[in-house]
Amino acid sequence: MSSLRVNLLVSGALFVITGGCRVVVAPAPPGGGPPPPPPPASAQPAPPPPPASAQPAPPPPPASAQPAPPPPPASAQPAPPPPARPDTTGWRKLGDAWVNGRVDRDSIHVGRDDGRFARIMLVVTDSDLELRDLVVHFGNGQRWSPGMRHAFREGSRSRAIDLPGNVRFIKRVELVYGNLPGGGRARVELWGQ
Repeated sequence: MSSLRVNLLVSGALFVITGGCRVVVAPAPPGGGPPPPPPPASAQPAPPPPPASAQPAPPPPPASAQPAPPPPPASAQPAPPPPARPDTTGWRKLGDAWVNGRVDRDSIHVGRDDGRFARIMLVVTDSDLELRDLVVHFGNGQRWSPGMRHAFREGSRSRAIDLPGNVRFIKRVELVYGNLPGGGRARVELWGQ
């Protein structure tokens, strides 16, 4: 295929039009001589690079190189479960009382309708508590104290307290207790067997 070349001299400037429709403007040679040849294709300026937005993004790093997400803050950690309730299998609940202040005294009334018992036990829930005295009043008017003084933790129970003599009717149990420092409102339950 032959290439077409046209030279035009207009107002002192030489226009060279080639078959590829490329126009080269060059100053006219002095004295009206023959026009210089067009520059070789290798001397043509390179096209500008594409804009940065057209550059492909680098591939993401492999999953193993990704940093692990930070652990949640301490405030987002789940709260520990409440203390387990003491086992009262084989026992019968006779009543309860609430401790509202530093020192408190309550009686838990039982009576003949609840039956006869050979042992009792205390269960403390909702807060810590200090037991200062325990007096059992029997149906025949007798009183008895095991001399028990004990600091209970929330969710704990006393040992089984054997009552004196044979199986007895319990009229009431008198408790003297108080909250431990920093404790809240505690519940004392009386259980019999």
